Amino acid sequence: MKKFLSVIALLLTLLLLATACAPAVKPEEKKDDKAEATTVSEKAEATKAEEKVEETKAEEKAEESKTEEKGEETKADETKAEEKAEESKTEEKGEETKAEEKAEETKAEEKAEETKAEEKAEETKTEEKAEAGKVEELPAISIGLCTDTGGVDDKSFNQGTWEGVKRYAADHKLDKDAIQYVQATSDADYIPQLTTFSDAGKDLIVAPGFLFKDAITQVANDPSILTSKSSSNMSALSTSPKTLRPSPQRCSTMAATSSIMPPEAPGTV
Repeated sequence: MKKFLSVIALLLTLLLLATACAPAVKPEEKKDDKAEATTVSEKAEATKAEEKVEETKAEEKAEESKTEEKGEETKADETKAEEKAEESKTEEKGEETKAEEKAEETKAEEKAEETKAEEKAEETKTEEKAEAGKVEELPAISIGLCTDTGGVDDKSFNQGTWEGVKRYAADHKLDKDAIQYVQATSDADYIPQLTTFSDAGKDLIVAPGFLFKDAITQVANDPSILTSKSSSNMSALSTSPKTLRPSPQRCSTMAATSSIMPPEAPGTV
């Protein structure tokens, strides 16, 4: 314990000696120290302020960067939206084009159907016209023409009738002996003319002109005047040729009163 106290006493002695030997500090030096301390403090505050400004600038710059990045993102999103809109427009335009093409195809098909229908109608009309224009083909017949005294070259109805008979024979390719005419020399020859062609089996007996009125009326009222059943041959075509033989007695009577012109004679085809 004594030793401990001795050490303390020694330390106190040394402290007193150090205090006594230390130079006295002047007031001005204290002021300088205080000013210097103030300058250091102000400098430190200025540094802190600068650092704060730098931090603020850094934060502002970071915010600007964030804003720019956000703007870039927004711009990218807008670009994507525009591209999407363009794609949608392109798709819509493609759909419209397809719809238009489909409509054109439909119109073309309808036009083709209308054309086909028109062609079909034209064909039908042509066929109907052809059917309407067809002349019923008559069977090959034999024709006997009875004329009055004017003959087949009278430049009147006898000649016109004979020309018609020849035209019919040519159109239907009849044999030359299928048509004949007989010319009367007087009114008394009219009934014998009709009888001669009836006996000859002519399918058609033609007697043009008003001079044959009484003869045709008499035969129509009394068909027995003619041989066989040939009274109908005077007014219409027969569908079945007759095979009648001329009566020798009537032929001789006709030979005395009229002339029967064979196909080879002048005035026949």
